[in-house]
Amino acid sequence: MSYLLRDKNMIILMSEKFKYQNELEIKKTYEDLVKDIGNLGLTCSCGCSDLSYFAKYTRNLITKEEVNGKITITRVICDSCEVTHAIVPYGVIPYKQHSLMLIMDVLEEANETSINNASNTFDIPRSSIYDWIKSLFFHMAFLMSLLKLKDKKEIIKVYLKNIYENTKKYFIFYNKVFLQIPST
Repeated sequence: MSYLLRDKNMIILMSEKFKYQNELEIKKTYEDLVKDIGNLGLTCSCGCSDLSYFAKYTRNLITKEEVNGKITITRVICDSCEVTHAIVPYGVIPYKQHSLMLIMDVLEEANETSINNASNTFDIPRSSIYDWIKSLFFHMAFLMSLLKLKDKKEIIKVYLKNIYENTKKYFIFYNKVFLQIPST
């Protein structure tokens, strides 16, 4: 079963198959799923379900498994209104190079040890980690409510325990992938 979460001209593909997969497995499953666009149940923002393959593009994706990883994103076009949509798999944050799972692991490490340690362990610039923390704090109230928490220190750990479902709930509320929204 797949869930399709829409953000303007982007469709986030949330498949139950992704739930227990690591990032490399998600990439492979995504590639298999988009081979048959007609079976994904895609609809355009205009309501039309006649979407056709349009193009592909490659983008960088830094994951726990691949520092210089790439992913090929499939684009579809609405046969009715001619609007194009990128189909992006769960775990890929639009307009960001680092995957959601990597960011959450880095934040967990920073929370349990220190930002310097997380930076060294994952070879991530401290400035990126500070930006992610700023985003996390910007959405703190919603996350605490979503996860039914009272202690801020538990947010990352609890979010990670059920990252797939929490990402889906977050998207439904904000219509964005977690950490896609700027914290300004």
